[in-house]
Amino acid sequence: MVCWTANIIARLQESRGRIVAARASLQPLAPSPDTSHVAATVSAPVVLIVDDEREVRELFAQVLLADGIRSVQAPTAEQAWTLLERGLVPAAVLLDLQMPGMGGLGFLLRIRAEPRFAKLPVTVVTADSYIAAPTRTAVEALGAQVSFKPLEFDDILALAHRMIVSPA
Repeated sequence: MVCWTANIIARLQESRGRIVAARASLQPLAPSPDTSHVAATVSAPVVLIVDDEREVRELFAQVLLADGIRSVQAPTAEQAWTLLERGLVPAAVLLDLQMPGMGGLGFLLRIRAEPRFAKLPVTVVTADSYIAAPTRTAVEALGAQVSFKPLEFDDILALAHRMIVSPA
């Protein structure tokens, strides 16, 4: 992970002016027990990042912010579900597959069972080099895309834009 994160960090440093400008114009959103303010005050799309690795969540969030895309982070599928239950309405979800607890597939099953999230664009972003056929079939049958880490700076942005512009 060190190599690809170093490359993205270098790209972020090149874009430092854009990040500073974006941060100055936007109030940062952090996962909190009360997310009712998110849907009411955010006109820009919000991407929910669900990953048990803090470094990955923060890296994705910074890349998105460099392009003016807000994000809310959750370290577990259970915490992500709580955010949704409390009113967060993301435009898209970047979801890790392998996490403790409910895990990515369990979270995906749960949101697809909820009518208000049935069409929410989700991309499973995994560091696994191989996903078993039944798991991949389930992910795709549930209308999610699959991407493999490492992702480059531009790949993360393209993925987010594709989900936001062309929702499922």
